[in-house]
Amino acid sequence: MQLTTEQLEIINSVKQSNPEISKRRLAQILVQEHPALFPYSSDSLRQFIRKYENSFEFAVSAPIVNEVPDSYYEDTPVISIDGKIGVIADLHIPYHDKQAVITTLDYLSKQNLDWLVLNGDIVDFHGLSTFTRDPNKRDLNRELSVANQFLDYIAGRFSNIIYVAGNHEYRFERYVASQAPELWNVEEVSVENFLRLNKRNIRYLDNTGRIEAGKLTILHGDRIAGRGAINVARLRLLYSFNNILTGHDHRTQEYIQKSVDNKMYGSWTIGCLCGLRPQYHPYNNWNHGFAVVEVYKNKMFEVRNFKIVNGSIL
Repeated sequence: MQLTTEQLEIINSVKQSNPEISKRRLAQILVQEHPALFPYSSDSLRQFIRKYENSFEFAVSAPIVNEVPDSYYEDTPVISIDGKIGVIADLHIPYHDKQAVITTLDYLSKQNLDWLVLNGDIVDFHGLSTFTRDPNKRDLNRELSVANQFLDYIAGRFSNIIYVAGNHEYRFERYVASQAPELWNVEEVSVENFLRLNKRNIRYLDNTGRIEAGKLTILHGDRIAGRGAINVARLRLLYSFNNILTGHDHRTQEYIQKSVDNKMYGSWTIGCLCGLRPQYHPYNNWNHGFAVVEVYKNKMFEVRNFKIVNGSIL
């Protein structure tokens, strides 16, 4: 059996319209719909196709495409800000340290800030954690209620607020994706809506995004290496190759490095505002703290990285 050009064109047409078609079904279609071109039994044609489909006589070519397909890739979101910026992180509401929060917000409210950045892990989302959870603390409604009370409080004191998602906010998305995928594309089911951020005019940045404050990058810290190091700030600088300020590690640290062309680069990690002795990790090296960043017209900046010790700002 030898295939003509016309027969090959018909075979290619059928296979391209249904790439997953079986050899048996392909042979049946060819014999039934094109009996003049394929005057064989479907079984003998199927055997021939099986034997010679990869040979030169029976090469089924891929369809010709005139352009490269569109990509699904999306770049990470970026928000650019300048002026005077207060940065707080890691409150883990409702497990925040109330006095540390009051001390921080009282100080920041007197600084004439242009922006307040909530730099991740503002809400704990304990009930949605993949870690072993305390059944007595699995109360998402209570967490959201306390979080909304806090957001009402700061919305009345600061005008421009950006909420950067951390790994604890990501617990919400991960839970929906794994436990309730049918709700994934429901617009109302989101951190922004559950925390009523739009109603308070608080801008939300997901945990893949970052803030550019002049020449300083601000992000939560969970998506860049450095976790567990003794000098987290140094490791973050080495991995980012940029000026960077992060939360996530609950420690106030600073590391400055000079390049070979005499340019200075710095990395800062800020303290947390949550309780310092949680049950899951009671012995640690955490401290309370926050930062104030001032960005100048030439995009240069100054970071003041504060600790809070026994209620006093250092």
